[in-house]
Amino acid sequence: MSSTGRSMRCFKSNPSGTILLKDTWRVASKSPLPECKIYEKLHEYEDPHILDGTTAGDDETDTVDPHHWLSKPHLQNRRHCRITLKHMPCRLDQFTHVRQLITAIRDAAIAHSRAVRVAKVLHHAISVENIMFKVDENGNVFGYLIDWDLSLDLSQTTSGAQFERTGTWQFTAARLLQRPRNKEPLIHDRIDDVESFFHVTNWLALRYTAHFLNGVELAQSLHQTFDSSYVNLETGRTYATHQRSTNLVSGLLLSHPRFANSGIRTVLLSIHLVLHHRYKPLEPAPHTPLLHKQYMRAKDDKEEALRTLDDPNWLSTLLTEFLDNSEIDWESNGGRVDHKLRHW
Repeated sequence: MSSTGRSMRCFKSNPSGTILLKDTWRVASKSPLPECKIYEKLHEYEDPHILDGTTAGDDETDTVDPHHWLSKPHLQNRRHCRITLKHMPCRLDQFTHVRQLITAIRDAAIAHSRAVRVAKVLHHAISVENIMFKVDENGNVFGYLIDWDLSLDLSQTTSGAQFERTGTWQFTAARLLQRPRNKEPLIHDRIDDVESFFHVTNWLALRYTAHFLNGVELAQSLHQTFDSSYVNLETGRTYATHQRSTNLVSGLLLSHPRFANSGIRTVLLSIHLVLHHRYKPLEPAPHTPLLHKQYMRAKDDKEEALRTLDDPNWLSTLLTEFLDNSEIDWESNGGRVDHKLRHW
């Protein structure tokens, strides 16, 4: 656990395991809102994919100031807090079938878009750990989006959440982890969360579904795309390499593994078809008629993709269409595969 972060821990607080006690250190300010206040806003709209909360509170006497031992001005004071939630039995990475995985992600995407549109709350930290699911006695899957303590209240004009990077490194939007080209602050927006949903799906597909990469190739691909970083010697800040955005543009991390399940392959390729336009550069318009026509076609494609991403319901609607499509073969090679990573 980091001495400057949330140091979050979770416990089952009753013998049956139906109540989860979350113990964490939140930013000690009114902005961002405490997680319990965020849950109050979300529960007003009775979203079925948000966990039910029971009690919450801060320990007003237990506050820590990281500046006492670290000279890092961007760090913020932390306050000890606890919240109890209805416990879900399965983490997202415990799925047993790809259809189960995509259903849970679809439900989390519904919760995410509804929170933005109705409650004016942006989750800000989409990751494998923040999506859970349960399976009822009939085999139906219900997904949930959890951990709203880093979320952004969009109804406020300013936010303390912007002082620190939020989210899990492996799943954060590529543009937020790259060295900025100017001194303007990068603001984490809704489409960055949509990109995080893609990274979560891609990472889990590589790690736990059938494909043709061997252990060494898989370990290298995961490290280069999701983990690699470097430290800027002038600022001391850590940034991601360009491998993540390069793979988003090229799509090599989707085509090279040759995913064996039709459903997961369709999902990843379809999301990528739109999302890669965030990073695909548009070269200056050429003067020759033929090249100019190609440029205008590329420009139209990019503008259409960005308009598609502007729709808060796009991702959840897309996944629902695929799950309901009887022509997509979800069963063949759809079981979970625990790949053995072999480091070079």
